[in-house]
Amino acid sequence: MPAQVRRWAVAATALAMTLTTAGSASALSHAPGSPNQEVASVAGSGGGTLGSGSLAGDLVSFQVRGSAPNAKPWLAGGTFEVKHLKPDGTLLSHFGGDISCLMASNGVAVATGTVAWTRGPGLPNQDPSGVRVGLTIQDHGRRDQVGWSWWVSGFRDAPHCMSTAPFFPITEGNYRVDAPHISS
Repeated sequence: MPAQVRRWAVAATALAMTLTTAGSASALSHAPGSPNQEVASVAGSGGGTLGSGSLAGDLVSFQVRGSAPNAKPWLAGGTFEVKHLKPDGTLLSHFGGDISCLMASNGVAVATGTVAWTRGPGLPNQDPSGVRVGLTIQDHGRRDQVGWSWWVSGFRDAPHCMSTAPFFPITEGNYRVDAPHISS
């Protein structure tokens, strides 16, 4: 198998949250449980203006700080916070919670967590309380992007450690994704 295809396959596997590859000691440069166990992390905040649909012109922002052992993404710790404002600055929704799963590879992090608190009137007919949501963050210098599960499926439980592709360009703020190198 050509090296480029092999690297793509490893990255696709990590992004698809296939735990068997992440848990394999041979896929890591340090064995799981060793004192030098590698850690995946994401930190930062950013946002921008929605450009389509009934929410066009609304401002959204995402703050994320979390980490997890690369071989055990379900042992993640950290928090996420989401704020959604109308174009005039009126609060529509503000919610957050703890990160329960985090995986990262090649500048992309996927985190899931359950909404623990909410503020504001909220989105019509959608209450995020107690729902597991997913965020995907692509660290691409000053051209970062974010994806969030409820944009696609509303506030329904996202699968553990999964979210959407990073589709939304961040125009204010910055994220940093650090992940161990996974070799084939």
